[in-house]
Amino acid sequence: MSPRAPPRRGVILWLKKAVLRLFSAILLTIVSPVLAIVIFFAPTLFLVYGERRHLELFFPRWWPRWLPPGFFVTSYLSGDGRWGVAVGSRWTRDELQQDPRRAARAARFIGRIAQCAKGAALAGQLPNFVLRGEEKLRGKRSIPRPFVPGDLGTLFAMRMAARAGASYLKRAPQNLTIAIPGGAGRIGGRLVELLGQEFHQVIALDPRYEETQVQGNINRTSNNADVARADLILALTPKGRDLEGLLDFVVQGQLLLDDTHPDIPPTLRRGFQEKGVELVKPSVTRKGFRWLPMPLPGWRSNAIPGCLLEAFVVASHGREVIESFEAFSRVAEENGFKPVLFSHPDV
Repeated sequence: MSPRAPPRRGVILWLKKAVLRLFSAILLTIVSPVLAIVIFFAPTLFLVYGERRHLELFFPRWWPRWLPPGFFVTSYLSGDGRWGVAVGSRWTRDELQQDPRRAARAARFIGRIAQCAKGAALAGQLPNFVLRGEEKLRGKRSIPRPFVPGDLGTLFAMRMAARAGASYLKRAPQNLTIAIPGGAGRIGGRLVELLGQEFHQVIALDPRYEETQVQGNINRTSNNADVARADLILALTPKGRDLEGLLDFVVQGQLLLDDTHPDIPPTLRRGFQEKGVELVKPSVTRKGFRWLPMPLPGWRSNAIPGCLLEAFVVASHGREVIESFEAFSRVAEENGFKPVLFSHPDV
């Protein structure tokens, strides 16, 4: 007895998938070398990640999972005649967190290609992922060249954002109380100390604090209810959804600066709005900067993440500039970087 022929619909579906995979393989073979050349000559780079809904803007659902990931995402003009590219794989934030070796391998892979880059940045939590991945792969926590740690650029951007928030409220920082959710983090801990020198009071909110600690005008606590005492909230938590625990305690008239990535979900933003809290996204910019052909999801076309700012400064002034935060800040201001606050796209 001859074997039974497969249903016609199944054969057609199999043929469609086969043709799609063949087309994708051919496309990747043609496009990848071109993108590698672009990355090779780029003077600055920005390694990024995102949620699945963001990545699908660049990697369609039909892109076969077994093919090597693409890397080119978008490009930018830095405002001083330089240009660069933002690159990334289709790994999501959660996938990189689950296996940080992926982040370390991606950083090293891009670093080997980017022979002309004088400065490169790691977006959001990528520095943490890369450090953990390097430790697992090589037993040593380090950021591979040409990438910069990004700490100073982010600190500079967030200190400028806090000052801009005070100006937005038309009050002097020394008369304001600022709350920093995520205040026990790698960046948050240092930012708390910096802002303690300028603001009347600083409330560092973080569940990692086992007990409340008061040191001068700085209050470190895990008690979300303390956010009610703040005039200004600067959110540095890993995810915007982490701020959900503050919703019951915020009060009308507060200004929330959202520097979370991924940022606060639309439903949670509306909840804050209903409580009378105004939400904006903080960033920095400078004359002439533009994302081309489109900005990263959730960003304005002239907004520069703090970590990328650090790469710009290093590319133009060398790595010596990141040996001191004050020296870095002075150079960044001299180069025309200034704060900018903008609304969420759907707020």
